[in-house]
Amino acid sequence: MSPTVGRLADVPRAVRLAATTARTLPAEARGPRWLRNSWLDVLVHQAEDLADDLADHVLGGLEQPGVSEAERDRLLHTVRVHLAGNGAIADTAGALYCHRNTVQHRFNRFHELTGNDVRHPESAALIALALRARGRGAGAKAAP
Repeated sequence: MSPTVGRLADVPRAVRLAATTARTLPAEARGPRWLRNSWLDVLVHQAEDLADDLADHVLGGLEQPGVSEAERDRLLHTVRVHLAGNGAIADTAGALYCHRNTVQHRFNRFHELTGNDVRHPESAALIALALRARGRGAGAKAAP
């Protein structure tokens, strides 16, 4: 669902935004979804020709030799939980039932592998978009 519009001239734009939002819905979706909750997916969808390149550029370091699937999954889960929350490391640690130093260590390792630090806003935005881009083929995953 797009935002409410006040002028007839704004209806085509609202329809385009609502249609794009609908195309980003996961197959299991069972109801309306507001555009305000879908901007990352909409942006990735609109830049579909660049989405894979973005994901590879931002997250590609996690695919290098020496990074096990378990480590990659643990790092990505930690980053997703952090991005879905309020950005506080203590809250991320609480949600993951681990010590805040463990979260810091995971963030340091993620930064070491990818060159992107989830603790910095611009990098966090890129990471969030890359996660949506990577997950778009399987429907909207539980990413921020």
